[in-house]
Amino acid sequence: MSTKQPPPQPSRWRKTLIQRRVSANVDYLRPHRLNWAAIVKPLDESLSQQAEDMPWRTVRSLRYFWLDGLFAAISENFYLGFVTLYALAYGATNGQVGTITAVANLLGALALFPGARLVERAGQRKSVVVWSGGGVARLLLLLLAMMPFVITQPALAIAAIIILNGLRAFMGNLANPGWTSMVADLVPNSIRGRYFG
Repeated sequence: MSTKQPPPQPSRWRKTLIQRRVSANVDYLRPHRLNWAAIVKPLDESLSQQAEDMPWRTVRSLRYFWLDGLFAAISENFYLGFVTLYALAYGATNGQVGTITAVANLLGALALFPGARLVERAGQRKSVVVWSGGGVARLLLLLLAMMPFVITQPALAIAAIIILNGLRAFMGNLANPGWTSMVADLVPNSIRGRYFG
């Protein structure tokens, strides 16, 4: 009679390596709160399928560019609906609420022409985008948030909301021409439609 020997057990180190590989392969499926792989892995796979000859460094750059746009859009839309409620809390009339929206939209549209000229004259698109759209516009948003600690009179506060929100829209849209030309250089023509779609 032959006795069958059980297969040798893997060492503790080998078990750890196997567990890490399995965990890395299925981590993007786990729906817990801070699951970075759930966002990044499908995006990387999609980018790799769209362009066959794209180096890994370009795929990684496009991933971070896409994520930057995602978080910028989230941060912009997070507070945008609350600006009018903020003014209403100070006692703004319907006309003043309409003025807040109209001034922001008008200044945002007018900012595109000086933004294009600024990018042409400066020659540094990245610094224009970072400082006007990311820096000054966010600083004006911070000033809007700090306003209750500075201005106590409702009439002045409503006027400050109109001015600061309009300037924030102007500075945010001042960066759009530079950002758009950066997109043209970063994202290859063959995948541009699918990348933003």
